[in-house]
Amino acid sequence: MVYLLDTDIASFALRGVYGLNVSIVKRHDRRVFISWPTETELLVWAYLHPYPFRRLRSLREFIRDIPVIPVDPRIQDTYARMKVRLKIAGKPMSQFDLLIAATALTHKLTLVTHNSKHFRHVPGLRVQDWAENGA
Repeated sequence: MVYLLDTDIASFALRGVYGLNVSIVKRHDRRVFISWPTETELLVWAYLHPYPFRRLRSLREFIRDIPVIPVDPRIQDTYARMKVRLKIAGKPMSQFDLLIAATALTHKLTLVTHNSKHFRHVPGLRVQDWAENGA
C-alpha cells in the first residue's frame, strides 16, 4: 500500500505524539508521500512556533526523504469535480483538505489522517489512522 500523510499525522510524527515519530513514518520507505498543501501547512506550523528555526530544521529533515506531490492539472480536475459534488450535497470541505483528498484519489493513495471525519464525505477515499491504529 502507498500512503499520503495528512498534516496532522506528519506533525504528530515531528512532535512524537501518539507514539508516532519520524522513524515510524519513514519505515514505510518509498511508500509515503505528502502533498503540497500538507507541506505548506507544516511550514505555517513551523513559523507559528516561538523558535521557528528549530521546527523548520526538523521539517526539512523530515521531508528530505518524503516526496512532495505538487498540484497538477489532474489533481485540479479531481478537486473541482469533488468541490462541486460536495457543494451541491451541502457538505463543504476546507480548501486544503479537499486538495489533499484530491491528491490521494488522483494518485490512488491511502490517506493517513487522525481527522477521518474531515474526509468522510469523499467517495472512494481510502483512509487509515496511524495515531489510533499504529503505523
